[in-house]
Amino acid sequence: MRTGLVVAAVVVMLALAVPTMAVAGASGGEDVSNVVELSPHDGPNGKYATIVDGELRVDFEGLNERATTTADGVFDVTSTADEQIEVWVAVDEDAITPYEGDDPTATLDRDSVAELDPGETLTVGFSIDTHDEVSEDGTVTIGVRYPADDADDDDDSDEDDRGTVVEPAPPIEPEPDPDPDRVVRDDRVDVEVIFDEEIDPDDVAIDRIDELPGDSEPAPPRVAIERGAVLSGLEDDGLAVHDDRLVTMEGETAWLTGSASSVYGTPGVAREPRALSVVSIVPPEELREGPATVRMTVDREVFDGGDPRAAQVGRHTSEGWQLLPTRVTEETSTSVTLEARTTGFSVFALFAATDVEYEWSLPDGTTLETDGIEATFGTAGVYDVELAVTDAEGRSDTVVRELIVNDEPSVSIEGADNVTADEETTLEANVTNAVGDATVTWTLPDGSTVTGEQVTGTFASGDRLSVTVEDEFGATGTAEATIEPVAPVDQRPFPGLQSVPLSLPLWVQLLAAVGAVGIAAVVARSETVRMAGVSGLRAARRALGAVRDESPRIEAFSDPRWKPREGVVEIDRVEVVAPGGLLRTVDIEIADADGEVIVRKAIDVGAEASYVAAPERIPVPGGLALSEDAAYRMTVRAVDENEAVGMLERSRETLFEPGTDRV
Repeated sequence: MRTGLVVAAVVVMLALAVPTMAVAGASGGEDVSNVVELSPHDGPNGKYATIVDGELRVDFEGLNERATTTADGVFDVTSTADEQIEVWVAVDEDAITPYEGDDPTATLDRDSVAELDPGETLTVGFSIDTHDEVSEDGTVTIGVRYPADDADDDDDSDEDDRGTVVEPAPPIEPEPDPDPDRVVRDDRVDVEVIFDEEIDPDDVAIDRIDELPGDSEPAPPRVAIERGAVLSGLEDDGLAVHDDRLVTMEGETAWLTGSASSVYGTPGVAREPRALSVVSIVPPEELREGPATVRMTVDREVFDGGDPRAAQVGRHTSEGWQLLPTRVTEETSTSVTLEARTTGFSVFALFAATDVEYEWSLPDGTTLETDGIEATFGTAGVYDVELAVTDAEGRSDTVVRELIVNDEPSVSIEGADNVTADEETTLEANVTNAVGDATVTWTLPDGSTVTGEQVTGTFASGDRLSVTVEDEFGATGTAEATIEPVAPVDQRPFPGLQSVPLSLPLWVQLLAAVGAVGIAAVVARSETVRMAGVSGLRAARRALGAVRDESPRIEAFSDPRWKPREGVVEIDRVEVVAPGGLLRTVDIEIADADGEVIVRKAIDVGAEASYVAAPERIPVPGGLALSEDAAYRMTVRAVDENEAVGMLERSRETLFEPGTDRV
């Protein structure tokens, strides 16, 4: 049984103006082409996915704002491995949630993996929430790993019960086509420096040195755990710093480096230290502790047949040699060019090889021997990350750094549905926050703000207010509510009728009331009883007339029309209200004459009093053309928080309107 982790990243782009999600071919991480295969799903929503130039692309259009749209079964992930694998799908855009098959509750993430046997297929759908702002691009990560084997002690990655995944950090990437105004080159020593800002080459001194700087007194290494961006050149290493505390987000990959550590003395760098090139680089004073990329070119023969990829650039500091992440950028038959990122300047040496060891330890018992790691924590909390550095002469030291894995706090508003008009009401914020102190801020209808978990005020019907919770590390959550006051007591229907179940039709109840009064009058055979019966009948009629159907109502549903050039069915206006409770979902279906559903759009309204879309656009999967000669049935179905259902059906001989463009 093999163990290990393979990850492929695919790009997802989402534009709200013309909502499109494009899934490109696998890139980054290890090659997974021999582990899984991606393809459009063989179903209605599989039409959203196409293969373009060998890449899988998924295109959505017509997403409603302030709604949740689900698309079941968009594409398939098929295992081509020769043993069982575990697969998850993660999206770095909170508004997009991948799920399995046609069940939006079966979400796919690092904590909810799907197990695939050889040849088995996982079908992936997406839920897109547009209640909040959605970025125009994001990244979907398809993760594949072999189930852990306790007998294998050489596993380079591991995951604990809290969903921790640790891997060696990937090599640094070269900077493509740097701005010439940031490059300083000295052909005398074959050294090039790429600064992170424009610089005058005359302000930089580059000189060859004949020998290495003198060694300091022997001492253990100085160990440091820093952000990956410090020496990797990453623009986003998944980390932030708050009061010198490293903070990452739950489920996000954080990059950590040990290359900021220092080794005392050249003998501590390698058992047989051999410097292939030694240079001094001195920029202006204000840039001497700034970031840059250093490239050094040397003759191939200086490696004496050794592997150039074993060479490493070291920067000499007052505390010893700092061994920098190094990569080969160019090789010819006569020369080799290597580059490294640095956070400061002094003397640099290119060592043929180094013998410094780095060992990382995490709370779950995972250990990894590498100078940098990428770690993903599936559960929020405070973690201790330990790094031990041992130099070539066996001296070692260890440091522990606290890593805070933060969560996105969430908040809901309690009491907004129980407000009495023109009376003072207290609303409360229900906050969920696992890590860090949180501050709750209310934005009231008049634009003013109040801090605290409760707010008291007098509200009118239709007033909107919001509440935001922000933890001490900057993560936020927001909720909004529209005030729908309940009627004062003296304006409410007769209390005795509120608890009467209306399971029988109204005419049956009325007939029963008339019959009961009539029978009572006949039995009593008195004028007094007769008059009381008449009065009771009138009261019953009035009371029953006050009882109304409180199921959701479809107030507007204009005739749909098929727009083939845009690939959507458009309805000028859809309006749904929920008199008996907050609206939860609205479903719109288009079925053919045989009753087979062709297109379905599910909208998660999210506890609102009404839903309005003008126009409502229902995307039709690419490649599916509606016929102008066929009849169709449209259905709108709404469900409120009390599970009450409102429905409206409409039949059309054709969805084509006169003058409609045909393709």
